[in-house]
Amino acid sequence: MINFSGIPERSGDWTWFKAYITEKRLAIQYEEDDAAYFIYGYDSPEVVTCKIWKGVVPPSVINAGYSQAQNDADKSDFETNYKTAANQATMRKSADGTLQTAKQEWALGRAPFQRTDNGSEIMNIDGVEAGTPVVIWNGTGAGDPGGDWTLENYGTEETYAAHSGTYGIDTGVRAQDDFTRLNNGANIDIDGTYDSLLFWMMPKAYPPGSKTKLFWEKLDGTNVGSKLRIDNYTSNMDLDVWQQVEIPIEDFDLTEDVAKLACKYVGSAGQQFYLDDFELVSSAGGGPYKFRVAAPTGFIYHVERIALVMSAPDSGWSSTSFANIVGGLGRGLLIRFKKIGEESETYWKVNCKNNSELFGQLQVLNDVSFSSGDRQFVFALEPQLSSVVLVDDDEVVDIVVRDDLSSLGNLRAFLHYGMEVLP
Repeated sequence: MINFSGIPERSGDWTWFKAYITEKRLAIQYEEDDAAYFIYGYDSPEVVTCKIWKGVVPPSVINAGYSQAQNDADKSDFETNYKTAANQATMRKSADGTLQTAKQEWALGRAPFQRTDNGSEIMNIDGVEAGTPVVIWNGTGAGDPGGDWTLENYGTEETYAAHSGTYGIDTGVRAQDDFTRLNNGANIDIDGTYDSLLFWMMPKAYPPGSKTKLFWEKLDGTNVGSKLRIDNYTSNMDLDVWQQVEIPIEDFDLTEDVAKLACKYVGSAGQQFYLDDFELVSSAGGGPYKFRVAAPTGFIYHVERIALVMSAPDSGWSSTSFANIVGGLGRGLLIRFKKIGEESETYWKVNCKNNSELFGQLQVLNDVSFSSGDRQFVFALEPQLSSVVLVDDDEVVDIVVRDDLSSLGNLRAFLHYGMEVLP
C-alpha cells in the first residue's frame, strides 16, 4: 500500500471526502487490496484520505459510528461513479508530456492609468519638456550653453557622425564591455535639477544580443543608480536611422551627485553608434508624464488587458501619422512593465511612434465613427497564459507620454485584472 510518511494527512468518511475533493477540485487516487479501497487526493502540502471496505467492516469502526449499510452504499457510489475515472495524472498533461494548466479565477478589477504627479487620467496632453536644454555634448565646443563635456574612452569626434552642427561621436566598432563616457569634470546635482536626458543616436552595427546601457558615475568612477537599456526607450534599433531618445531622469534612480554619463556595450561585441546632441532638460511645467497602475500592498493584479481608448478627427489618419497627428511622434507613446525601486528593471516595453506601430503591436477591440466626424479606437495589449503579467506595489505598468498629444480628442487607458489577496 502507498506510504505517506512525513506528509500531513487529513482523514474522514466517504461523504466528507467527496465534498472536500469537489470543493478543491482535486484528482481522486486509490489503492486496493482484498479487504478495502484506500482512497486519497493530494492537496499540497497535505494529503486527504478515506477508506471503504469491500466486505465486512471491522467492529471497531462500526462501534465508532460507521455502519455496514453506510459502507456498502459508499462502496457502490465509489465503484459506480468514481473508480473508472480515478488514478489519472495528478497534473494533467498533453500527449507530448506538457503540463496542462488553467488560469485561476480572481475577482474582476479595473483601474485607470493615472499620472504619478497629480492623479489625472487625461493622456491627450503635451508631454514635451518646457525647460531650456542644457548641452552635455554636441560637438561644437565650449561656447554652447553648458559647454561640451569631455569625451573619454572609446569614440572619436567626426563630421560624418553629426546629427546637427559640426561634429558627432563615432563610437567605432566596440568590444563587449567597452565604454564611451562624457565627463563634466565635477559632480553636480542631476536628479534635483533636470527631468529628462535627450540625445540622438544612429545605430551602425547592432548584433543580436546587444544590450547598450546608459548610467551615471561620480567623478571617481563609482556607479550611481540604475543602468538603463537604450532599446527600452525606442521602438526599434534600426540601422542607419537617426532617432531621438528621451529618458526621464527619475528612471536612473540617482541618490548622489554625479559627473559622468557612461554608455556601456554589453551582450554582444561589434556594436557601433553615431551619437550627438546630448542635452539635459527640466520639465518647467511640461513633461514627460508617467501614467501608472500599481496594486496596493497585500494585493496582486493578474493582468488580463491593457486597454487604450483613443479618439481623433477622422481625416489625416495614415501609416506614418499617429492617429491624425501628421508625421507621427518623435519619441513615441511608451507602454512598459517594470520593477521600481532600488533594483529598477524594465521587463518589457511597447513603443508606438506611428499608426503602423500602433495597429501592428496592439489589438483593435473596437472601431467607432461618430457623426461629429471623430474616429474612436480601443486598442488592447492582452497577456496570455504563457506571458503572465503580475502587478503589485513595486512591479507596475506605466504609460509614458513624451510628445505633444494635445490635438487628440481623447486618450485614456485602463488595466483590467483579476485581483488576488495575499494571505
